[in-house]
Amino acid sequence: MEGLGSNAVTTALSSPETPIQTVFTNSVVIQTQLINEEQISKRETIRLEAQGDQLAIDPSALALTATQGSVAVAFLSFNGLESLLGNSSSLQNMTLQNGRTLENIHMNSRVVSASTSSWTRNLSIPINLTFRHLEDKDPQKEAICVHLSSASKDSAWTPEGCWHLHSNNSHSKCSCQYLSTYAVLMATIPKQGDLVLVFISFIGLIISIICLFLSIVTFLYCHAVQNSSTFIHLQLGLCLFFADILFLVGIDKTYNKVLCSVIAGMLHYLFLACFVWMFLEGVNLYFIVKNLKVANYSGANKRVRIFMYLCGYGIPALVVAISAASAPWAYGTHYHCWLSPDKGFHWSFLGPVCAIIVINAVFFCLILKILHEKLASLNSKVSTLKNTRSLTFKAIAHLFILGLTWCLGLFQFGPLADIMAYLFTLTNSVQGAFIFLVHCLLNKKVREAYWNWICRRKTIQPPSTEISMTAAPSSVTTENVQSTAPVHQQQVAWTTEP
Repeated sequence: MEGLGSNAVTTALSSPETPIQTVFTNSVVIQTQLINEEQISKRETIRLEAQGDQLAIDPSALALTATQGSVAVAFLSFNGLESLLGNSSSLQNMTLQNGRTLENIHMNSRVVSASTSSWTRNLSIPINLTFRHLEDKDPQKEAICVHLSSASKDSAWTPEGCWHLHSNNSHSKCSCQYLSTYAVLMATIPKQGDLVLVFISFIGLIISIICLFLSIVTFLYCHAVQNSSTFIHLQLGLCLFFADILFLVGIDKTYNKVLCSVIAGMLHYLFLACFVWMFLEGVNLYFIVKNLKVANYSGANKRVRIFMYLCGYGIPALVVAISAASAPWAYGTHYHCWLSPDKGFHWSFLGPVCAIIVINAVFFCLILKILHEKLASLNSKVSTLKNTRSLTFKAIAHLFILGLTWCLGLFQFGPLADIMAYLFTLTNSVQGAFIFLVHCLLNKKVREAYWNWICRRKTIQPPSTEISMTAAPSSVTTENVQSTAPVHQQQVAWTTEP
């Protein structure tokens, strides 16, 4: 192969009147091209093609060795050589640089080679190679770009110095920093997922789905707690409920590319919708606390709810539509029906998530500040230590629900990768249970409603002496609250439950 490449570039240099030449034989197809100094200075990408395989090289990569005159580049595509070199022992013992072992390895491209008359091997700018598959790519297998290493006496295939850029059913694109002989392998990379993590995720999602179902029923039929906050809780619970079910039954359906892409797109939409509703919940809670002393604050009216519907379900749809239009191939990976990390596409989800987390963190800092100031100005018997702790706890709990745990997913690398993976899996798989705990079990009115449902009888609820974050009755004014009269004479009917 080296001899053919050398002869090809020598022949090309001897025929300067024909800058591009193509030679066809039964065993190899060779295309050569002369690159002059003008092309090197203009940095016009040179493209050569043979039997559907393509080579793209930046001529400035050869500028340091091209002292004068023209430089010849040869691109060779061999017939049948893959059956011989594809059975070498180096393939069967191949491991990736991260230590992951390859299984079921086979070559799924022709063997190609690149040579130049400048006698350079290491390139300052990598070349790009596009291979046409000999067989359609199996979605369950991963493409590995390799080249023949001449570091030892026995040349061996190695992925070092080559990177896989993109693959579809028929082609794979690679980038390599060496002039050498190349091929594309198809292999199965064993999953390294911890069975304990899988078990935690599965059990946590089952519990989360059950708790979300109970929460949704509570928000729909418990009239004692229906207000603007529970309206948002209901939408959040619905989105997370369907997202968890789809994740549980469809995340591993990678055998069908179209189905996997649809599942990934739906998960992208549902989880984004969760975060947008979480953002709206943060905004709503901020205005509730800000209007704690305002007697006529009644929560979200019909127009506000329509606006929330448009934001909560329209913004995620817009993000997914733009993402799908720009990179439809990025929905679905080899092992999961989720967003591909190639070219940073997963940031179409992580970007909005990080922005919402930061904004909600600011909102909740303001909420805690407002709570501290306004509770301090209320009657000392009303603003008890218990009420202050309850309000503070619910504010911090909201921040936790609003996606703080997703931050752990951004730190699953380095020496703490295993710990972060466990924390991320554990916290995110029980978010539904957390919502049920905070908004249902820790809500006094909901507990009373549960008791009524269980006992099948109505109970007379005792007058509440807690502070409400949701609404204040019209008969209660700021002057009433600031009065020094005993709390039972003021008949304050505010509760801590949002």
